Amino acid sequence: MGEIKKGKSSLINALLNEQDLLPTDSDIATSTVFKILYGPEKRCKVFFYDELDTGDRLPPKSVDADELMEYGTEKGNPGNEKRVEFISIELPNPMLQSGLVIVDTPGVGGLYKEHREITWRYAPNADAILFVVDSVDSVISSDEILFLKELTSKFTRKIVFVQTKIDNASEELWRAWEVRNKGILQSELGLDATKLLYFPVSAKIKSFADEEQDLEELIDSGFPSLMHFLTKTLIPVKAKTLAAKTASHLRHISQKIQHELDLELALACETTSSQLRQIETQRRDAITRFSRWESDSFKPISASATEQLSQVRRDALGKLEDLLNPVGKMLTGFVQQYENAAADELQRNASSIQRKLMETCGLETNKVFEDFVSEYKRLAENVQEQLMPSMDSDHIHTPRDKIDVGNHETRLLQLPATNAFETTRNVAFGGFSGLALGSTALGIVSAAFPPAAGLSFVAYACAVYGAKEIFKVMGARRNSQAFGSLRSLLGEQLALIRRAVTRHFEDKIDECTKEIQRLLESAVKQTRDDLQRHLDDAKAAASRSSEESREHASKVRGIQQKLQNLVGELKSLEEGGACTLSI
Repeated sequence: MGEIKKGKSSLINALLNEQDLLPTDSDIATSTVFKILYGPEKRCKVFFYDELDTGDRLPPKSVDADELMEYGTEKGNPGNEKRVEFISIELPNPMLQSGLVIVDTPGVGGLYKEHREITWRYAPNADAILFVVDSVDSVISSDEILFLKELTSKFTRKIVFVQTKIDNASEELWRAWEVRNKGILQSELGLDATKLLYFPVSAKIKSFADEEQDLEELIDSGFPSLMHFLTKTLIPVKAKTLAAKTASHLRHISQKIQHELDLELALACETTSSQLRQIETQRRDAITRFSRWESDSFKPISASATEQLSQVRRDALGKLEDLLNPVGKMLTGFVQQYENAAADELQRNASSIQRKLMETCGLETNKVFEDFVSEYKRLAENVQEQLMPSMDSDHIHTPRDKIDVGNHETRLLQLPATNAFETTRNVAFGGFSGLALGSTALGIVSAAFPPAAGLSFVAYACAVYGAKEIFKVMGARRNSQAFGSLRSLLGEQLALIRRAVTRHFEDKIDECTKEIQRLLESAVKQTRDDLQRHLDDAKAAASRSSEESREHASKVRGIQQKLQNLVGELKSLEEGGACTLSI
């Protein structure tokens, strides 16, 4: 991640020793996400967003490497008009073979602030973020600090800093910038400057070193330290994290199996038919109680959950309606900043203003969406706690992607053409009015003071003043017309955004409604299946001979012992210890 023109694409090319993998032209800005991952041969695919009108998902498109600029840059795909979600590039690269996936996000800041929303979509799932600054333009800027503050407060603090282009500055200068950057990060973000992961590098020197097989140049490029971090620290940490999470889920499953084995062993140890019949009766009674619970407790829980989700839905859609109302507060506040702008300026910047509105809508809409998801998750966890308290909350499906406001086509601001005749007439009228006023005033003064009759320049000055005032009024009227046209244009744009957002939001709500229903149905099915299985076990135990019961008990104890050993290994793995599971 990082601002535009900081050398992100060159950094990736050099890291993977692929000279022309990603477009690096200084006049070209990346407009979408590139995902670089391992594959047995080089292959590029373009993935698209759903169609706005139909909601249909377009199939991925295989493209040649020389076609990437048509889909992945601002020059070939301005404003992402082709609705590209991301571009995947598969490479038979040894560094990627270990499972490393590099996600190159669009540059943020400058003219491309709408890219920020794309960037946020990937931040929560990143194992680490390489935040790129450079050694040429300036030390880390206030815009970058604001971006990092939002990144660290909302998404992740797992950030590694890479300072590029050290070959474009003297060592004294780039090292001074490194010290200054670390100081700014410490004072502004509270990051300990002595513990920051910070790598100054040069992609140009790295590329030269690779080409010439020059070890000394490779060391000077700074890349060995960065590559060591990726391969010897980041990937192993990722492996441990995955192992710990997997171990946690397996331990949860093991505990449930352990409970089932305890019940089965208790049955196997019973020897008298009367005791077995008693157990069978108890389990039949449990099924009866469950049926009563299903009618008396489950249905109210289900109805309550459905009603609460409907209320959360109504609240969220109400907020969206207020937010995206073409005559609402958000648009009114947004256009106020352009109220005093000149007509020509508004006409020239109409496209960028519309894009800024899309960005603002995206940020505000996703705040509403985040609140909805938070309420939905709280509700789902509450349902789970009442129905399946032993289930891990990680199993609850939560929508992760953001609401897409749509990448709508911008339109030109249409203003009435300036009529030369009308302009000349109005200015002349103002001049004649001023001249008449000046002549009248001069006549009055001359009557009282005859020598003043020769001051004809007074009448001329009044004529000029009158013409200027009329010209000012005309300019103000044109500016007012331009502002009104802009307000109308943005209102139409907002109406389009509202339709796209509402449709997308409804789809997300449907996902959540189905998930709540899945939780409810899963709880009932799981409980009913467990009870039926326990009853079947009791029936099977009643049909065994004493010898068969002893053999079965011995078998269950053996499984229990293996399971206990496995649980111990899982706990060790979950706590970060290395072990090989003997499943």
